Amino acid sequence: MRSAADPGLLYCAAAALSTTPGIPLPNNRMLSLSPDPLFFLSVCANGFIFENFGGPLDLNGTATFRVHLPTLQALVGLTFHVGAVTVGPAGVKGLANTVSVRVR
Repeated sequence: MRSAADPGLLYCAAAALSTTPGIPLPNNRMLSLSPDPLFFLSVCANGFIFENFGGPLDLNGTATFRVHLPTLQALVGLTFHVGAVTVGPAGVKGLANTVSVRVR
């Protein structure tokens, strides 16, 4: 994630199994993630599977977050989606593009 004008700003990422219906945000914006169980498991997480899904942007206004999946044949072919927002004193400030990932 990159927001060069916002070093130090907090960010929060999440994953979901679908991009619809989405989550309404202020100013008529939409976070294209479904509020499903994966969303609630991953939102702003920092653990073994969802690494650095929340925290401050670095001095360059960037953040790197990762998903570590176990090697399970049952996950092959699964598609999930990851999105993120930045948060300032007045609430949600920025919205990153949602990225879709297919497990191989």
